[in-house]
Amino acid sequence: MADQVHPQANQVKLILLALIKNQPGLTPAQVQSLAQETLFFDYFTVAEAWAALEDQKLIFVTEPKYQKQKDLKGQPLLASYLSAAGELVYKQLQGQISPPLLEQIKSLGQKAQDQGELTASFSPQGDGSYLVTCQAWDQKSKLLEIQVQVATQDRARAFSEAWPKRAGQIYTHILKELSQEDQA
Repeated sequence: MADQVHPQANQVKLILLALIKNQPGLTPAQVQSLAQETLFFDYFTVAEAWAALEDQKLIFVTEPKYQKQKDLKGQPLLASYLSAAGELVYKQLQGQISPPLLEQIKSLGQKAQDQGELTASFSPQGDGSYLVTCQAWDQKSKLLEIQVQVATQDRARAFSEAWPKRAGQIYTHILKELSQEDQA
């Protein structure tokens, strides 16, 4: 990972790798924004380091693997992941990240995850069923959260995948129904 382009490039690359490793699935814009926030690197240094990581095939950008996040217009948000080579480089260099910086990176990754516009996840319950949690966020404010218990993992996955496509309609319907006055 030698780099003569910018003296801080290797440090920024390591921070980018750590952000993606600790919070896979963030959008490229989120990762780059968080890297700038971490040690106050300027935009150009971060963009340069990002481009170098892509050129070296240590990171890749694709549609999300697990959570199907979309913006409120239903467009897919592309997500960032480490490649197999990126995983190796991260393992070799992870001792170079100070524990306080690593904690900061983890908390920034969680902060970015909390700002996602639409999220859906599911978890197994003790009785064999699954709890599906669907959320709509506006920056740091949760607009809506729906939890539904379903019988099978396939059903839970289907509900989670349907959320980004149907969230706008569901949210609008709920607001409309709740704002109507009772007919006497």
